Amino acid sequence: MRPVVTVGGVTFFVEVAQTVAEQAAGLSDRDELREGTGMLFPQSRDRIPVFWMRRMRFPLDFLWIAADCKLAEVTPDVPPPDEGTLTTNLPTYSPSVPVRYVLEINAGAAQADGLTPGDPVRFSGRELSDLSCSTL
Repeated sequence: MRPVVTVGGVTFFVEVAQTVAEQAAGLSDRDELREGTGMLFPQSRDRIPVFWMRRMRFPLDFLWIAADCKLAEVTPDVPPPDEGTLTTNLPTYSPSVPVRYVLEINAGAAQADGLTPGDPVRFSGRELSDLSCSTL
């Protein structure tokens, strides 16, 4: 079964960025993210991660998910960098509270789907079975 993250009542089919290399690459160098999909970034512990949009070509919403399997925050409409922006000049994005997971989805999807802090989060699929929000 393909990995799935459900936030509130909304389902996203996800890729999971497990390794350091996968997390560093993220969605870079892609032209789009299909509707209803996303990329999940599990963190090794509760922390305030720092994300950037290096080599991104489209905007995203960041869903910051707490260890208690609730949506902690949403950072909406994060734009890709202007062409030619040096890596050292890229803005960074972080939640205001420690989180265990980060889900990147298409910009505007969180608002369109009515996702708000406090929404429950559940993971399903074999690839996510070891994570604390799993339903398997």
